[in-house]
Amino acid sequence: MRLTSFKRPLHSFKDFFKEYLLVVLGVVTALAASAWITRVQHDQAAAAASAQMDQELQAVLDDIHSTLKSNRANARGLDRLGKLIADDLRQDIPAKIINEQIRAHRDEFQSEIYFPDTSTSAWDVAVANQSVDWIAPDRLQRYSKAYDDLRALGRWEQTGSYAGVNGPQISNLMTDLDQGRDVDPLAFLHAVEQVRIAMESTDGNIASVENDLVVVLHKDSTVAERH
Repeated sequence: MRLTSFKRPLHSFKDFFKEYLLVVLGVVTALAASAWITRVQHDQAAAAASAQMDQELQAVLDDIHSTLKSNRANARGLDRLGKLIADDLRQDIPAKIINEQIRAHRDEFQSEIYFPDTSTSAWDVAVANQSVDWIAPDRLQRYSKAYDDLRALGRWEQTGSYAGVNGPQISNLMTDLDQGRDVDPLAFLHAVEQVRIAMESTDGNIASVENDLVVVLHKDSTVAERH
């Protein structure tokens, strides 16, 4: 009887230990499964956000190519017109004749500076739903730089692109030409140079953004969970 009473507690402890192990293993397994599911969800969210940003940035890049092509065509026209007037002035050609040439080449004077789309909606969504937190750090850095550039370019379009251009003067010169009146050739040359320089500066900024977008879109797009 003594031996039987001695073995009973030992047998109960083994059962308890087995049940304890089963519970612990169940909890560990559940936690591991939950962590794996969470990681998969994070990777999927990162991949989806990256795909959306890649699509948006590619559209911007395509628009940049078109914009630069238009601006550079206009810049070439301004170069030709500016050189024509500058050469005439150096040769002391009469203002009347220079005005005739200005009217003949008036189509070369394109004062509008084109800008590409600078949409950041895909980035804004990724930040809002926190999917940017799960994009690989090096790629996230490139995305951040690209979208910072787009925002800066948008600000340049609003405040900097025409900063050195005398808009009222250009408007007056074009109005005079529309009315068949002669204009001061030197004043017109100043207007041409102002627009040309502004366009050149703007295109430099756009080209810089273009380079950053090429880096983002042509690097490895693998996404990974942040640690």
